[in-house]
Amino acid sequence: MNSFIKTFLLVSFLTYSFTFNTIAQSRGLTLNRTVENALPVNSKAYALIVATDEYENFDNLNNPVYDAMGVSKILKEGYDFDVKVLKSPSKDELLTAIREYHNILNKEDRFLLYLAGHGIYETKYYEEGFVVLSDSETKGYDPNLLTYASFHDVKTLTDKLPSQQVLMVVDVCFGGAFNDKITKGRSIYDASNSEMTAEDFLRFQLEEKNRYVLSSGKLNTVSDGIKGQHSPFAEKLIKSLSEHKRDSIVTAQLIKQDLRLLKSQPILGSFSENVGTSEFVFKAKASGPKSNTLVFRAEEEYYKFLTGVTKYKLDEPFLITGRKLEEIAKVFQDASVDNSSTSDAALGMFWLLVMNKQQHQVELTTEEEYYAKEVIKVFQEEERNGINDHLWHLATIQALDIHRFTDDDQVLTLYKRAMSEHQMKSFWYAGQFALKLENKAMAYNFFEKGAKLNDPFSQYGLAMLKYNDRHYYELDKPIDDYIKYLEKASENGLRRASDVLFDIN
Repeated sequence: MNSFIKTFLLVSFLTYSFTFNTIAQSRGLTLNRTVENALPVNSKAYALIVATDEYENFDNLNNPVYDAMGVSKILKEGYDFDVKVLKSPSKDELLTAIREYHNILNKEDRFLLYLAGHGIYETKYYEEGFVVLSDSETKGYDPNLLTYASFHDVKTLTDKLPSQQVLMVVDVCFGGAFNDKITKGRSIYDASNSEMTAEDFLRFQLEEKNRYVLSSGKLNTVSDGIKGQHSPFAEKLIKSLSEHKRDSIVTAQLIKQDLRLLKSQPILGSFSENVGTSEFVFKAKASGPKSNTLVFRAEEEYYKFLTGVTKYKLDEPFLITGRKLEEIAKVFQDASVDNSSTSDAALGMFWLLVMNKQQHQVELTTEEEYYAKEVIKVFQEEERNGINDHLWHLATIQALDIHRFTDDDQVLTLYKRAMSEHQMKSFWYAGQFALKLENKAMAYNFFEKGAKLNDPFSQYGLAMLKYNDRHYYELDKPIDDYIKYLEKASENGLRRASDVLFDIN
């Protein structure tokens, strides 16, 4: 891999999030004393996620956008971040996007900037690192590197932001150059003897300004990883954030400890003169979870059920019930009547509609038509406002014959857009819809893309498409490797794939 391996800059000012205490026991801190007469902490979390895969004048990279979408997902769903994603920007677009947060952030807020792409370190004239943008010229055409964003410019813009807390997380070749100082001091916070509430902890951390940077390495190159898989740093970062999302308090120091064994030797340091002794706080809240948190957890539990249910159970023409499904349906039902968020309510309604259609615990009668229209209205309004989080949900309302609201070509377009956003469930549902349209070649394409991203449902769909075509040869595609995909799906925990392998053998 050449010297332009991969730049990953993650700069963050974060707001507080919330804990998930209802389904699993928290691994976080037990905090029980409040500060008397203190006002609530109003600290919001913002993230600007920037990723570049394709370049006009340099080699393309495999995974920046894929990594960025993974980080974006866990920050939104696990930490209640307000996330904006920017793909393949120019230097001006990047710096403008950062500068806009000067008008958004308040003093108590936290912010995250994530930048993924190429990076270089120039030693002869500047002794400085640079981010390579999509339209950056080669040094032969741009000897002064005017089409590059210097680490100094990025640090200066973020340092001047109005929020108290800033964290740069940098997965970049020579990312150690972002560090003005490497922190060796101990935080003022000691969990072993604290009796503060999580909110009080956040309040005290916000009293002092800090600027930290977590980089994937020092003055060395770092791996971009295999296409379709996260880079080593991003994979470990996402895993750490996922594992700690139920904790009451999550700090940069805690995340750094989970990254310490990576070969690239990540380091936590600081930039600017605002070092301080406070922690950078990803999250500090110990109150009960909001409805969108519960819906996210219920989605995970429902997919665990779908993953573990037997092929024979799925083939039965009866309503499938059970205590776990009842608990999941209850969460979706509670969310559907949540007046605080139309998006969360629509998402709860969507999953009730799906469970009803699949005959999983739920039996809707008069509510079905109302739910379907509400879901379509809310998700179409989001789409008009540039929010693409629920594209595959919108398409699936029609794909599952719940409610028809557009033509089939538009449904396919929604699925393709969702797949380009790496919305994993879209591949399976899109493939199923293509089969319904009797377009096996299209279904093959959708399943194959999902299978490459290690989605067990897509692996199963691709395997069954190949298996069922072995006597007809309609696909004009390789079909003899269906066993391989069944085995992959089975290894990923999909019970129905194991059942089919058993039947075949």
